[in-house]
Amino acid sequence: MAQLDNLRKKCEVLGLEPEKTRNRVNKETGERYRESTIDSCILTLQNYYIEKYRSEGVLNPFVERILEFKPMLAAQMKALKEDEQSKLWVDNNNWMATEKIDGNRMRYCYNENYGVEYFSRNLSEGNDGDYLPLRYSSKLTIPRPDMNALKAAGIHDFIIDTELVPYYDHINQFSNLRRIDGEWKEVLEYPVADTGLSLTTSVLGALDDLSHRMQETNPMKLMAFDIISLNGEDLTQKPLKERLLQLAKIMTILRNNGLEDKIQLVKGTTVNKTKFYKDIASKGGEGCVVKDLNSIYVGKREKTWVKAKRSVSGSILEEQAGDTIDAFIIGFKRGNEGTNIEQYVGAVDFGIYLLDEEGNFVTDDMGMPVIHHIATVSGLTLDERIQMTEIGPDGLPRLKKDWYNKVAEIDGQDVSSKNLRLSHSLIKRWRMDKNADDCQIKKSFLESLIL
Repeated sequence: MAQLDNLRKKCEVLGLEPEKTRNRVNKETGERYRESTIDSCILTLQNYYIEKYRSEGVLNPFVERILEFKPMLAAQMKALKEDEQSKLWVDNNNWMATEKIDGNRMRYCYNENYGVEYFSRNLSEGNDGDYLPLRYSSKLTIPRPDMNALKAAGIHDFIIDTELVPYYDHINQFSNLRRIDGEWKEVLEYPVADTGLSLTTSVLGALDDLSHRMQETNPMKLMAFDIISLNGEDLTQKPLKERLLQLAKIMTILRNNGLEDKIQLVKGTTVNKTKFYKDIASKGGEGCVVKDLNSIYVGKREKTWVKAKRSVSGSILEEQAGDTIDAFIIGFKRGNEGTNIEQYVGAVDFGIYLLDEEGNFVTDDMGMPVIHHIATVSGLTLDERIQMTEIGPDGLPRLKKDWYNKVAEIDGQDVSSKNLRLSHSLIKRWRMDKNADDCQIKKSFLESLIL
């Protein structure tokens, strides 16, 4: 309700009246009435800012097109019945398995009159936001295509659906400016990131100068998987197999005229799909999205695209272990400097108690139970960050004391063999019914989840 209340308040301040689309009944009087929803408030704000920017002559030419094409989303595999799931993996059956890319969804836009733009699926929210798609064109340093070459090839504009990911598999140091002893000095440091996804998030969340510095040694690339429009034509109603043919042609032209391998086509296959999925999982990949080649592009979650995503919880279920990974908060990390969360908790560390084969606590040299750092979760909502953050005497954000030992059910992509820690970890739900003493896992069980 907090988000809805804030949206209604912002509309009120701007003198806007969102459409009332939700039917309600007053429990005391039985009177029926209608009220605005989150969606109706956001639509009202978007229309307001579009007209405002248009009148000021600063409306980005891609914004309305991006809003017109809401992102296609994949359903969970569990949304299908078991017999439906098995049919997806049959060879040459109009279903294609494509690698699931662990990146940031990005619309790659081009127009011969304006050049290149990058838009996220996320909106600019909050008190200062306009609820229009976030634009990252000033941050990303991916090479621009040769516009004359595109024009000669008959390409005037397009919108391509991509995932933004790091070009390298490893994270490199970059040269940054730091104030040391009253002087600005160049220093080498690593981005505040431990995975490719968190590196991409850091690049997008930093101020432009810092983002550019990080990309000098940690460049980004685009992984393309669909095309939405070409030369003004809406392609969303064409079947996926036709869209992919168009995408392949555009990709060849882009790669040969400036982008080279900074844009790549997501891999896929219509045969040996089970092996394709297992090969991705064995290399630490996230899994697959299985797609109906006859599907049109619909701006919502549809069963014509299905996620087969590897996770620790999935591995647990496959082994029929019946466990979940419940962990408690043991620490935190501040939001990165220069980002919009620098005044909040940026990530929280989770711990568990390790048990031996007999179910006894693994202890340290003092005989105390070992608290194992199982995960660091950075994917927090703004509401969560606000609730858990306070400003300390040093003026820096810190975790409130009452958040320590809070328990959550967590998940991740795999368990690291180096430190028995979850990678790409996330919070599935908070467990108010559990306390820290309940968070116990056999060390051998964690080791069994290493891929």
